[in-house]
Amino acid sequence: MSSTFSPSLACLYVDNFERQVVLHEDNPYLEQIKLWKRYTVLMTFFSSGQAPEMRLTAFQPGSTTANLFLKFTMTIVENQLPFLDLLIHESNGSLATVVYHKPTDRNNLLQFKSYHPRSLRENLPVGQFLRLRRNCSNLSDYNKHANNLSTKLQERDYPAYLVRRAYKRARNNNRDQLLQPRANKPKTEQIA
Repeated sequence: MSSTFSPSLACLYVDNFERQVVLHEDNPYLEQIKLWKRYTVLMTFFSSGQAPEMRLTAFQPGSTTANLFLKFTMTIVENQLPFLDLLIHESNGSLATVVYHKPTDRNNLLQFKSYHPRSLRENLPVGQFLRLRRNCSNLSDYNKHANNLSTKLQERDYPAYLVRRAYKRARNNNRDQLLQPRANKPKTEQIA
């Protein structure tokens, strides 16, 4: 998709597919879908009941004629689900999250010695640690992933003092506040 309206068109297409096939009242598997979420064109859902993988295999929305342009892949896992950069899992009867790295993931963080603006290079670790703090439901998971990130940053020549400072800054943030959407700053008129 190379046009600027392509993502919007894709979302409309998938939304229509959801209503006509997946969430339609005639879908015999609708009762087993406990949670259905979509981000742009990436869909995920949780099902329940005995042997859900048998029903999921039978429920292959990609095999319907209603969808000629969608390709589906199915991952069946018990008690956890990778979605975007999160691994969602069950913990003490509720959902919890940790950072998810694809098996093909590699250390492609910006080199500290690059010619990007210094402010960007100095703030990149802060942003990465804050992302970890937001995405990890508990502090022990954050600490584990933060140690891994520290190693990756130092492999890319980030000074140890900068990494430590970013780690502490993110660790001291309240996760609930980090999950709140930011209020948009009012635009000020500029006189040219």
